Amino acid sequence: MAVIVVTAVFFRFWHLTGNDLYSDDALYSFRALGWFDYLGGGQTTPVQWFGSVPGWARLSFHDAPPLVLAIQNIFFKFLGPNVLAARLPFALAGLGAVLLLYFLVKKSKNRGPALLAAFLLGISSLATWASRVGYLEGVEVFFIVLSVFFLANFLAGGKKYNLYWWGITIGLSLLCKYTAIFLLPAAILYLLIWRRSAFKTKELWLALVLFLAVLTPIIIYNVNVFQTRGHFDAALSSMVGLHPEDFKTVASRGLSLNWWQNLLSLPKDALFTTTSFPIFLLLIISFVYLLVKVVRKKGDYLENFIFINLVMVLAMFAFVGAGPRFFSIVMPFLSLVLALFISDIWRWLRQKEFLVVQKIMILILLLAFVGEIVYNINTNLSVKSAGWPNISYSSARFYNLGFNQLDAYLQNDVLTPLPAPLRLTALNDIFLNPEDIKGARLVLTDERINWFAYSWYLQKYSFFYHLPVVSFYDVLNLTVPNKLDPMEFLKNSGAKDIYYILALDDSVLDPVKKENSNLGYAMKLLGDKLQERGADVKEIKNHNNLAVFKIYHLKNN
Repeated sequence: MAVIVVTAVFFRFWHLTGNDLYSDDALYSFRALGWFDYLGGGQTTPVQWFGSVPGWARLSFHDAPPLVLAIQNIFFKFLGPNVLAARLPFALAGLGAVLLLYFLVKKSKNRGPALLAAFLLGISSLATWASRVGYLEGVEVFFIVLSVFFLANFLAGGKKYNLYWWGITIGLSLLCKYTAIFLLPAAILYLLIWRRSAFKTKELWLALVLFLAVLTPIIIYNVNVFQTRGHFDAALSSMVGLHPEDFKTVASRGLSLNWWQNLLSLPKDALFTTTSFPIFLLLIISFVYLLVKVVRKKGDYLENFIFINLVMVLAMFAFVGAGPRFFSIVMPFLSLVLALFISDIWRWLRQKEFLVVQKIMILILLLAFVGEIVYNINTNLSVKSAGWPNISYSSARFYNLGFNQLDAYLQNDVLTPLPAPLRLTALNDIFLNPEDIKGARLVLTDERINWFAYSWYLQKYSFFYHLPVVSFYDVLNLTVPNKLDPMEFLKNSGAKDIYYILALDDSVLDPVKKENSNLGYAMKLLGDKLQERGADVKEIKNHNNLAVFKIYHLKNN
């Protein structure tokens, strides 16, 4: 068990801050830092609808339930606005899921399958990725396993109070992300088929009351959104087929009637691309084995319960689709199923005394496990993956593009010391005043920088600290229509120093804006003008030693 824990810790915590936040993880972290729901870019939020944040709007977010962001907010309060605080909750949740899976299996089986299940989840490349990337599923999976743990304890003959915790943890799972909804029909269906007597216990009905009580924040939030805007939050609206103008950038999301195609694409798009080939095959075989075992009524309560959960989650994915991100919540179940499959085969071989076959099986499993470990390292821990995507590493991996190095430079050399973060309550709170620039260090940014990364690495300073970090494009929009010289405007701004961040490499650019040659010319021209006036120049390099940003620093005298 110690080896398994050390292995899981290694994969989830080693170089945790190495890769950048440049997808939805950046948007979650940005909003969690200031507990302020704002995105821009066509996805409006309550602060834009009403000009200020209503009290009920602080209970959740327009596109996701609040629990994961609330946990991140706590970590930011203690550790500051950095990548470690952003990622640590997910790594801890991933480690917690490994430990919970061990205790879940040990309760109904024995220590051998429990250790194997925990080991398989610990080395899983997809599970590791979910624990490091900063998506909601990374924390959601912990509460999913916890809810299964409590209901399994009840099914194993444990105390009825386990049902209370089951109701609470299902609610917490849904407060992480709505995709945890499969847990409720899975539990009800299992009880209807195998344990109808549970419906006669008051504890089950009280558990459902607790479940609803935990969901109070998103119930209040969605009731108010519907009353004032005629729809629910973005995620729930997509689930029920509403496509309001408020969320026009995600209007295409929703249920798909092409359920058969969605199911057929799951193994290839969600599992094959994130798992080493030997483990992929073993997972598929073990799932088929479980299916046959349950249909033939050979499964015990845990196998039946896990099978029902897998059926329900696959039914959900049949109508919403699932890439690696969504599918990561299935890995604890598949790890458990594979562990039970290996245990059953091993037990049968020992009974038949097939010693040669046992040795071959050990060799095959060792090669498969080592293959997954190498695949995991190559995907999640290496700076640059070797080999071929989806063969020797997953194409879903994240990289260090240089944003972390840029942020370290800003925090250590430019924006230090950071003031206390502000509590934003109105739309006007996000705008800078001329007084915020006078005597300060003005940081101008390249408009072409990746929008997701920009929100976390740059916009957080202007929003939550009121530090003058602004796009140079905004300066052009302010000066050019009024026939003002941008350079003179900057000189007269009252800023003590002027810093300009110019993006040098396509990897750090927004996919759309990088095609705008006029915009690129304007951004580069400013750097040339600053250098003509004697600006110092510094390059920011990523882990591959590639210069991705150029920083111009000019004393404004």
